[in-house]
Amino acid sequence: MDIKTIFLCLILINVSMSLILLAYWKNQKTYSGFALWTVGASVISSAYAFFALRGSIPDFISIFVASGLTLFSAAARTDALGRFTGESKQKALYILTIAGTTAIFIFTYLYPDIFIRLIIFSTFVVIILIYQMKMILKHFRSNKTLSAIFLALNLVSVTATIMRAIHITHSAQPQNVFADNTVNIIFFFNLIIYDSMSSVIFILMNSSRLTEELTAAQKLLEMLASTDHLTGLFNRRKFFEKANEEMERFRRSKTLLSAAYIDIDNFKSLNDKFGHAAGDEVLRKVTDIIKKGVRGIDTAGRIGGEEFCILFPATSGKDSVMVMERLRRDVADIEFIFAGKTIKTTISAGVTEASEHDKTSDNLIMRADKLLLKAKQLGKNQITSD
Repeated sequence: MDIKTIFLCLILINVSMSLILLAYWKNQKTYSGFALWTVGASVISSAYAFFALRGSIPDFISIFVASGLTLFSAAARTDALGRFTGESKQKALYILTIAGTTAIFIFTYLYPDIFIRLIIFSTFVVIILIYQMKMILKHFRSNKTLSAIFLALNLVSVTATIMRAIHITHSAQPQNVFADNTVNIIFFFNLIIYDSMSSVIFILMNSSRLTEELTAAQKLLEMLASTDHLTGLFNRRKFFEKANEEMERFRRSKTLLSAAYIDIDNFKSLNDKFGHAAGDEVLRKVTDIIKKGVRGIDTAGRIGGEEFCILFPATSGKDSVMVMERLRRDVADIEFIFAGKTIKTTISAGVTEASEHDKTSDNLIMRADKLLLKAKQLGKNQITSD
């Protein structure tokens, strides 16, 4: 494969990638930097076309303009990566581009020296690529696989650029920078890999972030659909789903299962006396005590206004009563301060243990509810069990 064929491949690949990036940009959600990367991928296509036409078009275009566009493309794509990963606009990259392009102009027309011009061009390309590598390393943890591939591409490109610069400066004909030699073929073939793979990786990074957002949004919707907004506990629907699962596990594995039905005593009068905002605060405080007092395997839910239920897997009714007695004391011992007012409250609960006669979780929960009613009739602020 000769250099002109490689240039043609570079032009076709970058034009194709630009169209793919543009189509993706117009039809998918994209993040900061994606449009700039698309611009960078488009600009480099023009630079390669100008390089390929060297000798057929004015040197001003095939050397100066093409080199400037190459530096701008590298800077734009690096800036795009920075914006994508949350960095602010990288002004230093564009200052480097202007400085490098100016230096190329000086050593092309004012003080013509192909060695210095090549060294300057290669140096600025390497600096920009290293800048890009720094950004990749800074945000490596966000997507390790894609970041590692991206980093490897940059390392190979930096190495290839340095090797080509060294080879040409030691060449007998340094003016022929696009000669069909092994070093040039390897260098430009590397560009094919870099330009295509880096754009693909950038698209995949965008898709990965979109997938993460969609997954997070789905989890949030699931949480909102299953969680009581005030207390953060499972709502009634989700709690009974969990109760059915626990009952199935109980019947299948023949392990222990207990349930507690809880009610905040005199909650209506508390609302009437202090207001609904105070009632909401009491609900949150009682919920905090419940959350701290149960295990990770236990299931707690808000069933109604001031009513809660807890499922205790692998726990006997006797042990569950002990847990509920502790929770009852913790609630009774706390003074709730709301709007400068001191509020005290208590809870009552009914506790029962599942048996082989319980066909569904409803049987278990209804029995606990009846035991709660008994606790209320006995004077409240107590735990009853069967």
